[in-house]
Amino acid sequence: TIGNPKAAPTVITTYIVTVSDSLTSVTDTVTVLVNTASQISFNLPPNICNGDGNLTLNQGLPVGGAYSGNGVSGNNFDPVLAGVGTTTLTYTLTDPNSGCSSSVQSNIQVNATPNAILLLANDTTCQDGNSLLLTGGSPAGGVYNWLGNQNSLFNPSGLNPGKYVVEYEVTSAQGCADKAVDTIYVNGAPQVALISLTDVGCNGDTTGSIDIGIQGGVSPISTIWTNGVFTEDLTNIPAGSYSVLVQDAAGC
Repeated sequence: TIGNPKAAPTVITTYIVTVSDSLTSVTDTVTVLVNTASQISFNLPPNICNGDGNLTLNQGLPVGGAYSGNGVSGNNFDPVLAGVGTTTLTYTLTDPNSGCSSSVQSNIQVNATPNAILLLANDTTCQDGNSLLLTGGSPAGGVYNWLGNQNSLFNPSGLNPGKYVVEYEVTSAQGCADKAVDTIYVNGAPQVALISLTDVGCNGDTTGSIDIGIQGGVSPISTIWTNGVFTEDLTNIPAGSYSVLVQDAAGC
């Protein structure tokens, strides 16, 4: 005999209730239906980088439940808000018929994405110049890419004058990657053409001249002839062989 009885069955159970006094008794039966909670699953990917952007939460099964936990907003998980480390998320599903709820948890590891920086130490070269050793990427240990070449030497040979993007990519031990870019400028060399040539009249005379034309390059343009003269053109020169070196302000 139990006064004010309470029951919490885990399966469907029928209870017989008898109420009696000194004169009579009344008996009734009560059947308690126990609804089974839904069997659910929730398996997050084991890792995410905090530079990957939001993760869409759709791993809970059956669908229709709600997600909760640090960094969760609706059906999105923000690894930046969650922070680096292990985060536990919860998936809860409520049966619309019985009102019974089930919850399950899953862990995800948020790894830090490195912050790639690229400030090229050498960012200017000539179209016919030497290869540039690419430096200035940090943190150390990354790789340089330019025009599809994964190479730390930038070779301007065969390239047209202009701007070329160099990419530096660094990857952490956990596989998180970041990229940074900078620009290399390839300058075209000045173009030299012979305009006119005047031979000396007689042996021993100094009546010869050479007139050249220069196009392109970065001003100011400097010239030096093999006879030590720095003017663009030569006048009053004796017979002989002459050549000129033309260099612009960029060293091309």
